[in-house]
Amino acid sequence: MSNFNTQTGTVENFTTSDYNWQTVKFDPAFPDGVIPQVFAQIQTFGGGDIPGLRLKNISNASFQVSMREVYVSNATSSTLGDLGTVQGNGNHPNEETLAWMAIAIS
Repeated sequence: MSNFNTQTGTVENFTTSDYNWQTVKFDPAFPDGVIPQVFAQIQTFGGGDIPGLRLKNISNASFQVSMREVYVSNATSSTLGDLGTVQGNGNHPNEETLAWMAIAIS
């Protein structure tokens, strides 16, 4: 029979200036060899542009997350479905609240 393991958490005052990555550790770590699926989302809105997230180096003990601003240019409201071009705007200078959930089946 499989074990279904979940963990959730938040990171208050989350920021990743200068394109840095922040490490979030699981407590406790998932079993050796079990790599969870990680879902993360910004819970606040502390700036003029929308912060996007990137995850990497997901292991049984931790994951790394970074935040970048994204924005849409060339959008037109007269054409249904024309969302314009999504572009990166660099670092997101504001602190946000990050919420995450990790799910693993072992």
